Amino acid sequence: MEQSLLDLLNLPEVQHIIYDRPPLALTLCQVRFTRVLSIGDQAYVASFQDAIREHYPVVQRGTEVQFVVAPAEGAVQGQAQSQHWRFSDGRDEWTVVLADDFLAIETRAYNDFQEFLGRLEVILAALIKYIRPSQLIRIGLRYIDEIRQDDSNLEWSDIIRQEMLGSLAISEFSSNIHLSVQEFLLRYSHNRGINIHHGLFPTGTTVAPPTGQLAPNTPFYLLDIDVFRDFPVAAKQAMNPDDICRHVAEYNRVVYRLFRWFVLDQYLQTLGVRRVDNR
Repeated sequence: MEQSLLDLLNLPEVQHIIYDRPPLALTLCQVRFTRVLSIGDQAYVASFQDAIREHYPVVQRGTEVQFVVAPAEGAVQGQAQSQHWRFSDGRDEWTVVLADDFLAIETRAYNDFQEFLGRLEVILAALIKYIRPSQLIRIGLRYIDEIRQDDSNLEWSDIIRQEMLGSLAISEFSSNIHLSVQEFLLRYSHNRGINIHHGLFPTGTTVAPPTGQLAPNTPFYLLDIDVFRDFPVAAKQAMNPDDICRHVAEYNRVVYRLFRWFVLDQYLQTLGVRRVDNR
């Protein structure tokens, strides 16, 4: 039987707390599938738009240019254009992106996972009914936290677990460091993985702020966790929304467990408790 990622991580269990002032900057879920070229056709996408229009009334069409590089020579051989559609709530808080090989939902206004999962279920139902992709290729769930000291008077060593601070934990270096970024990649059986980017940034944000808002100008510690699973084309994995949501729910628990392991209780106490989630 396949072990869950939580079991493989072997991190201690924690109570799931919904915080008043979480440091979360962006939550993103992406579902990749075998390419559907008709997504570039406005008429083909119209029924999908109608199904989600109530929550995402603003539509924009975009084109992504992808450069093709020759493996041996390293020279650009040509370029390909990929069409995508962005459906948003008009406030830049919730956005759905439909491309010819993926569907994504992202939010800067995350309240709790059940709301996020409910919205994902709605757009997956519309995708399967109107776009009809044939095979599932990848599921990914990503949380980007930007932790700021603000008025807490805490040092980074009071906020982040010491063994993850790297050079920031070395007194001879830490007083003069303005940028310190680390990455580690965890890989498991059945094409599962976790990518973690973290470290200190001097100012700004890694997430584009909503229209009309300025980026913060204070230092922050980035904790960017991406949990995913790949499904080889040869496996012919069907697009089953219940299975997709089950995976996403597991990845959510993995991200939360990692977040609670990374950050220290001193910092968590400054966030305030909205409620305890007993799911």
